Amino acid sequence: MTTNANGLSLPRLHAARVAPMALALLGVCIAAVIGLWMQRMGDAEAAADFGRSAKRVAEVVESRIKQPVYGLNGARGMYASSERDVHRREFRAYVASRDLPREFPGVRGFGFIERVDRGAVPAFVAAEQADGELQFAVHAMAASDHDHLYVIKYIEPAATNAAALGLDIGSEPNRREAAERAMTTGRPTLSAAITLVQDSQQSAGFLLFVPVYKTGAAPTTPAKRLEALVGLLFAPMVVGEILATVPEVASGQVHFQLRDAAGGKAIFDSREVQKNGPKGAASTRRESRFQTELKVSLPGREATVTVRSTPQFDAAHDNASPWIVFAGGALASALLSAALAYVLRQQASLRSRAEALAASLTTDLERLAQVVRHTRNAVLTTDLEQRINWVNEGFTQLTGYSRAQALGQTVEAVLGTGTADTPAHRVLAAAIAAGHGCRVELLHRASDGRELWLDLDVQPLLDARGALTGFMRIGSDVTQQRQAQKQLENALRATDALLRVVNTHAIVSVADRAGRIVEANDAFCRISGYSREELLQQTHRIVNSGVQPASFWVEMWHTIAA
Repeated sequence: MTTNANGLSLPRLHAARVAPMALALLGVCIAAVIGLWMQRMGDAEAAADFGRSAKRVAEVVESRIKQPVYGLNGARGMYASSERDVHRREFRAYVASRDLPREFPGVRGFGFIERVDRGAVPAFVAAEQADGELQFAVHAMAASDHDHLYVIKYIEPAATNAAALGLDIGSEPNRREAAERAMTTGRPTLSAAITLVQDSQQSAGFLLFVPVYKTGAAPTTPAKRLEALVGLLFAPMVVGEILATVPEVASGQVHFQLRDAAGGKAIFDSREVQKNGPKGAASTRRESRFQTELKVSLPGREATVTVRSTPQFDAAHDNASPWIVFAGGALASALLSAALAYVLRQQASLRSRAEALAASLTTDLERLAQVVRHTRNAVLTTDLEQRINWVNEGFTQLTGYSRAQALGQTVEAVLGTGTADTPAHRVLAAAIAAGHGCRVELLHRASDGRELWLDLDVQPLLDARGALTGFMRIGSDVTQQRQAQKQLENALRATDALLRVVNTHAIVSVADRAGRIVEANDAFCRISGYSREELLQQTHRIVNSGVQPASFWVEMWHTIAA
């Protein structure tokens, strides 16, 4: 048989060259596939997170601008229940009964507008002065020749809205258009963006109108509505104050711009608020990774909200992990192929080098597991019937279910997979029945159908008297950990394959963390004199006294054939 200068046969020399190269190429390919998959999953998760944030921004904008309608409807009920005109002192008492800054942030007050014929203005002014407003006078924003005026008769609190009392809003086109549209449609109507006369900052604002009719409910036709009109309740609103504290903006995740759908004019830009804060304006003007435009339905008006991700959001969702996995996988493949080549070529004492290689591989595998593992904690509480009564933001982000979708439902109804008869389920059921805590890993299903493995810490909730009132569940996403565990099992199978490749003169054994032998090749059994069954019951010290095993190690040494 032909050999080279080192005493290796040419077929073996060829195998020593080809096998490591094939192993390295396979490892790089696997790392590339895993990296690409993680890249796509990370991008999809970031896009989903941004979509949920954008949707919440649109919902907050819509609900906050609509909120004052409820307060105006309360005042409309006062008019409906009164058999005579509502006087100034009654209107003032109603507004004083509401905590406007808390209930309706950004609303400067509530007021009442009366439609007055131009010829009846002197009599109208005299009546208001007789009602206790001695300085009452009608004034306009611009010259107007309309037959009817829309005069602010009441506005409270009076101290901060004095400039608006007696104002003919019909003298300004945007205000008049919205008031007449509310009057003829019978529905709450928002004006186009305006500047309030009582706003010293001269920022963007709205007037929200709610019509009041003699019949209480709105008549069926515009003509009948005009005939039955008593007046218009309204609320002056400062947009910047209404939308200054949107949670997603305050947390630095997104910024947004509100535009009127009719004219496309920008009404509010959260970056104008942020630039005065600690982060500065420069950071908010960078190109955003994510952007979307959503329609919002405002009272009598359509608008759009353009939401963009911030540098803080983009940085938190930078998907560097796939490249780390690829680099780590390529490195691990190179190291494995080098080790295999060295074993096949040298057949010498590799104990110290093999331990160093094993330690390096273990570190690489642990780092890969750290990259793959990404934990999101979800917290929820239930009553004794396991109905959900509270969830945190982590729950909604992890499962995709909103708080409204989860509350009142049982945990199984929201997150169950249809399989409830597993050992972990039985442990959980027994602990709940006994009122005790437990820790289990359960499979759950997210709103989009994804399966999630959660490490659950379940603890009982007790009231002040020590009575059991429900349970708290704290869940950590261990789906990727399970994937990492599966990868480790694959690595062990690869190690087993390696054992079969090594020739019969190399003694190879594999031990676990406790030092117990879990695998040995035929050469190890032949030299040690133990059978494989006997070796699997021993610790590694029977052949390697004084050596402490690592978390994962392979020990090899050269022996001289008898």
